[in-house]
Amino acid sequence: MKKALVRILTLLLPCLFTSPANATHVVGGQIEYTWLSGMDYEFQVTFYRDCNPGNASMPLSTTLCFFDKVTNIQYSTLTLNIVNDDTLSLGDACYTPTGLCVERGVFKGTITMTANPNGYYIIYSLCCRNNIITNISNPGSVGMTWYAEMPDPALQNSSPKFGSYPNAYLCNSVNNLQDLSANDVNGDVLTYSIVDPWDDNGCVAAPYPVVPYAPGYSLANLLGGTSTLSINPTTGMLSAYPVNAGVFVISIRVEEYRNNVKIGEIRRDMQYSVLNCTTGSTPVLSLNQPNIVDTIIGGKNHCFQVKLNAINVSGADLLTLIGASPELASPSENLPTVTFVYDTTRTPDSIIANVCVNAPCHSIRTNPYYVTYYGIDSSCAGIDTAMILYTFYVVPPGDLENPPNIITPNGDALNDFFSLTKENDLCFDHFNIDIYNRWGNHIYESEDYAFRWDGKTKTGNNVSNGVYYYIINAGFMENTYQFTGFVHVNQ
Repeated sequence: MKKALVRILTLLLPCLFTSPANATHVVGGQIEYTWLSGMDYEFQVTFYRDCNPGNASMPLSTTLCFFDKVTNIQYSTLTLNIVNDDTLSLGDACYTPTGLCVERGVFKGTITMTANPNGYYIIYSLCCRNNIITNISNPGSVGMTWYAEMPDPALQNSSPKFGSYPNAYLCNSVNNLQDLSANDVNGDVLTYSIVDPWDDNGCVAAPYPVVPYAPGYSLANLLGGTSTLSINPTTGMLSAYPVNAGVFVISIRVEEYRNNVKIGEIRRDMQYSVLNCTTGSTPVLSLNQPNIVDTIIGGKNHCFQVKLNAINVSGADLLTLIGASPELASPSENLPTVTFVYDTTRTPDSIIANVCVNAPCHSIRTNPYYVTYYGIDSSCAGIDTAMILYTFYVVPPGDLENPPNIITPNGDALNDFFSLTKENDLCFDHFNIDIYNRWGNHIYESEDYAFRWDGKTKTGNNVSNGVYYYIINAGFMENTYQFTGFVHVNQ
């Protein structure tokens, strides 16, 4: 009897900590924060709830709990007040679900933080989840813990911010693609993963209990059966192919890296209904190249075109080409930048886009980079997609640009200097140029790739008109190069 009483109190205490109106119908949410000035921060909690008739009203306030990230000692609490309450539209031109409605509540509050090299983590704990969830055992008695981490407040960092809440449903037995990416105003590197949703435990320090999965479900199989579910770690693009109708809970984690060190994270708890959608005529999308393999010289740009087509569809389709930076092998990698230039050429049923890669010297490596980019017909909730895997290698420069073979260093700003290039962006660990006259006398030397020889000797005297011979020795990593040539001087 005593054990049963303890269990009842354990279940009740987290619910008593939160507002009673929060008790059920919450389908997801997250914590985010923004640096204001000095040590002042604004925190925001976003609720997503069922908005079916008969549900309790949205609460007027919420309370966050702050803990030291290393010692787990509680630092503070903060009450946030509601600033917005609205209803989200679901569906698209092809399919609008019935009986599915999501209400959004936004709560905000400010706090003056204390500098702390350990950083903090922040939680919001509430009870309970909907009783119709498929992948959780006894879901009506299972709560939620929403979580965020922040570095030392003295860093004046703002957390990543999630985009708008996606359609709260997935279509059964088709490919679904949804953008769950976040934006970071500080320009930090973000990585995405699917993690265990957490049960509630009240305003207490970590760790937090994982939800009790129903038989046959786990983090590795959140949708059950032979369903597939994954998120691109770089783009935040969720890909799902469910095979069972039902209601499923997942949690998305966004980790934030600066200077190759993790400084924080945010999480979004989400509930998806898998529906047997009726979409009518389904477009078939194709891309002009299913897979591309390229070799790019470090320090250079490379561009190519991608064409996306919608086949056998009447009327205009909402076509988009989506891609991102190469996928990270680890957050500490220095990456090339892949830029997508949209709408180069567009028709109702096709789009041509330029894809450009900028591969700086520090991205040279033996292993390839991989970029996944997608063509989406967003008129049908991303059901219809095409995918290309772009593989490219970044290699050291195998040659130098041809330098001018004649200079006239007379001060008229025309051909006054001998140099290799106007761009100081090729990749060398070491570089050396020596210039000799026709009798083999050493006239000039430099270890600067961006050198400019003005036709003078090492002592500053003008050389005589004539032909001069140069030798360049350069290297990058294990690669070494030697180049020779002539330059004619006409003072």
